[in-house]
Amino acid sequence: MSFPRPGWTVLTCLVCERTFPIHNSEVRKGRKYCSRSCWRKRPIKRNPRPRTITANGYVSVYAPDHPTADRQGRVLEHRLVWERAHGLLPEDWDVHHKDGDKTNNALENLEAMPKSEHTSLHVADRRYTRQELIDNLREVAAKNGGRISHKAFKRLSPITHTPYFRVWGTWKKAVFEILGKEAYYKKSPAKPKYTRNQLVKHLRDLTRTLGRAPTIDEMNNSGFCSYQPYAREWGSWSEAKRVILGEDSVYKAGRKRVS
Repeated sequence: MSFPRPGWTVLTCLVCERTFPIHNSEVRKGRKYCSRSCWRKRPIKRNPRPRTITANGYVSVYAPDHPTADRQGRVLEHRLVWERAHGLLPEDWDVHHKDGDKTNNALENLEAMPKSEHTSLHVADRRYTRQELIDNLREVAAKNGGRISHKAFKRLSPITHTPYFRVWGTWKKAVFEILGKEAYYKKSPAKPKYTRNQLVKHLRDLTRTLGRAPTIDEMNNSGFCSYQPYAREWGSWSEAKRVILGEDSVYKAGRKRVS
């Protein structure tokens, strides 16, 4: 196949510098790369900020020439400060902040150590006493109405479940011992269940008040229940109205009066 054919042209990829055929419609869209892989490797032009704070709380600086710079050309400042004084950091080593302040990158506050040792050091710092765990669980339960579940604890607590597993063995044992059995539940409290007679009576009363069969929105705003218990009991909202109110209550427009 010879190129260029009518409607086609040949371009040179800006990343791998290989030529590739491309339709003129793609050229008009601005395509400049031969594949998605080359597109991902494209140089990104940005106006980098000199210093930023990462999501983990560390200071990041723009240093695109550093061997460990990321795709945006950024390096953690504490690593850069240590390496300027001592040379490149060995592989599988980290730089530790002695005072625990991630933004204090003074050289005297930095210490290099193997990653395994650094991880162990921070895990030890995160250990809580038994009383701290008890107080935390009680505070979280108070925020949740005096009861607690695994999901609610995860949402409200600044401490994870791991320390409770380590001290009490299981999450359930921790809750039973600290708060009691009545405070524990696996899921959200179940929605109230309605009997068939209650549903029939409520629908007939609402129909009598409106002078016609209610719509779904009117049932949802009735203050007793939504249309969903009717759909579960009779298979659908329309079928519930047909059985309880009769055939004349089922209509397409939704505003026919019930005699």
